[in-house]
Amino acid sequence: MEMVEAVRAGIGDARLAEYLAEVGGDAERAIELYAWNSRLAAECFADVGHLEILLRNRVDRVCSVYYVEEELRIPWFLQLCSGLNNDDRNSVIGARERICSSRYPESRDRIVASLTFGFWTGLFNKRHDEMWKQCLHMVFAEGNNPSVTRKTVAALLESVRITRNRVAHQNYMKSFDVPKAMSDVFAVADLISPMYGEWMRQHSQWREIYDQCPQIDLDTLIVPGRVAWDIYRYQPIYVCRPGRFFRDMKYLGFYESKSIRSQLPRILRVYDRVEWTEDSAERLVASGDAVDRKLGRAIHWGLSEEGRRVAHGWTGAEEGYKVLVLTSFRENSQGGDGHLLLPHGDIPHEQRNAFVQNHRYVASHDLLVARTTDDLLERR
Repeated sequence: MEMVEAVRAGIGDARLAEYLAEVGGDAERAIELYAWNSRLAAECFADVGHLEILLRNRVDRVCSVYYVEEELRIPWFLQLCSGLNNDDRNSVIGARERICSSRYPESRDRIVASLTFGFWTGLFNKRHDEMWKQCLHMVFAEGNNPSVTRKTVAALLESVRITRNRVAHQNYMKSFDVPKAMSDVFAVADLISPMYGEWMRQHSQWREIYDQCPQIDLDTLIVPGRVAWDIYRYQPIYVCRPGRFFRDMKYLGFYESKSIRSQLPRILRVYDRVEWTEDSAERLVASGDAVDRKLGRAIHWGLSEEGRRVAHGWTGAEEGYKVLVLTSFRENSQGGDGHLLLPHGDIPHEQRNAFVQNHRYVASHDLLVARTTDDLLERR
């Protein structure tokens, strides 16, 4: 115990807070989870670093050719006609100043290496649409794949940028959709150079480390029901009879058509005995609380013709309902609200007996790595 207390004091409770909350205050388990997180963040950071080098070198090569750098004998990023905007030029100035302050001799390659990841990813935002059309499209798939658009690339690179920031600061990874994030990292590498992407995969151990996550408390409530799933696709709520008991959970999953659906919305708040009336909806919509307003809008929808049709009517509405307000259905998991998407899509249940009859508790980490419900059963 002396070592546990010494390590805890060294890390500090402020940094350990998320980990302690995850394991009910158990310092030894929290430190184990912290160590796992550090290994995972370091491995992911290495993979992002490999991609960063590939991206900047390919952009540099494409631009140096397009802007006839060899003929003009002026680096493309110093040419006035290169398509860079004022922010980009300030980034170049900043890189040169950093080199000068380091007392290293300035060189073209040293400037390229000193430009930040944000500089390189920023070249693919909408302000550089013309530059994309002129030459930057050649960075990906040699410019021969019309399905690779600037918007597609920008979205992938924004995902990579968010991942890079998270792992660089070793933020807690369990609540982050790591499989989706790393899939985007390798997708960008594949678009630039499939062989380089394959090399990255061969040398990466992020998946092995991710699968070694220490056993943690169950944090996801799985509920069955076609109607519940249909309602959620329209409104971010789960509705059931009043007084129904659930443990405190972070996420809600839907079991429908013998599959756990790929959406894992974050549970924002639990309400019990909610009046299912227009008056109640109006009071909630007028609230200063964002979650209250979300619930009010959901009740308004529920009482509409469309809402009644999707819900097959609202039986027992006179007693009110228990309502879990959730993060909204979406096509990707980014947004910073904790919503997760299962990276392998829906998880099929291939056994005869239903995986969920009333409700069931599982760990979100297990869901993120499972291919079938058999994987969930094995991990328990």
